[in-house]
Amino acid sequence: MLDLVLHSTGIGMHVVSYSTFCSKREPVMEFTVTTDEASYEAFVASAFDKTGTPYGSKQMFFAGLARVFKWKKNPFGNEIETFCSKTVGTKLEKYFHVDLPGDSNLWVPMDLCEYLKKTGYAKRDF
Repeated sequence: MLDLVLHSTGIGMHVVSYSTFCSKREPVMEFTVTTDEASYEAFVASAFDKTGTPYGSKQMFFAGLARVFKWKKNPFGNEIETFCSKTVGTKLEKYFHVDLPGDSNLWVPMDLCEYLKKTGYAKRDF
């Protein structure tokens, strides 16, 4: 298995090796999830398919507002653009069979981290 990181920046989605990621950024938390080989291979293929997808700045901004105002829907949620927590959450659900609560267009990074910590997926804090 490869140690890959699918991450988003202001210019879009990227796939890099874990060592390359750590040489440029500092991880905040790691999680361990398991799946079967076919799902893992499908995940890797989908990660590369996401490369270059535009970053959904409006989606992330409105996901934060939705949280503050307790909205049930993100007005800028769409499938063309994406943001980090939405991408991670949808990949966890589809390929690693992690059942996350709520709407993917409303997920923010801390929600995912807290949920994964509570459900036993946390590997380590940095």
